[in-house]
Amino acid sequence: MGLAAKQPGLQSRVPTKLRFARTCYDHMAGVVAVALHDRLVALKWLTDDSSSVTDIGRAELSRIGIHLVRSTSRRRLAFGCLDWSERRPHSGGLLGAAILTTFETKRWVIRQPDSRELMLTLKGSKALNDHFGLSQFQGQMESGIDRF
Repeated sequence: MGLAAKQPGLQSRVPTKLRFARTCYDHMAGVVAVALHDRLVALKWLTDDSSSVTDIGRAELSRIGIHLVRSTSRRRLAFGCLDWSERRPHSGGLLGAAILTTFETKRWVIRQPDSRELMLTLKGSKALNDHFGLSQFQGQMESGIDRF
């Protein structure tokens, strides 16, 4: 499915809006989520193996409003969840869930009715740039996701 994205000339069959941003269980997936995961690793907020949030990462995420609450469950704090459209990891676990919850609460993304699709809002596009340095999503919010 996602292999078309990596091979020139092949067209992905995944609907563009679903590929751009969607839910995966209780966390975000798609182009936006993969880019965010990569950025968290590059900023050293998330370890290279995606299994743990660093001290600086915990502080910076908290500053943004993404609060990681220790759980008594056996659920992992963080892990790289393979994205089926991009064939690269996005953030899963408690971290992934906290990111989605915060993005929805702040209305950076909006769930679409009867779909896993998430719509990136103008506020969300700005937040990705301001908080994470992800400028590639400027102008790609709501239904204007014609390039990525």
